[in-house]
Amino acid sequence: MAATKANQATEELREEVESLRKELSEMVEMFKDKSGNYAEEIAGTVEEKLVSYKDKAEEGAEAVYEKGVEGLEEINNRVRKNPVASLAIAVGVGYLLSKLLNNDK
Repeated sequence: MAATKANQATEELREEVESLRKELSEMVEMFKDKSGNYAEEIAGTVEEKLVSYKDKAEEGAEAVYEKGVEGLEEINNRVRKNPVASLAIAVGVGYLLSKLLNNDK
């Protein structure tokens, strides 16, 4: 589940960066008509920053994914060490949730 969310977040960031690149390309074409070399310099700087932001976003998504995996491994280890207590907690939480959700009826 954490992997799916991290992958989805990374994919959304990639799509957003691609969208920004398209817009940047359109702006560059417009600037080329108006100001020539100056627009190319600005476009190069902006594209470098976009790539930098994309890399930072991907690193952040990977860090979140790794933390999620570590958390799941920790929970897995605790359940393996105390299976009866884990089962009792799960049953108790399920019972409480069912009472809360069925309170209207």
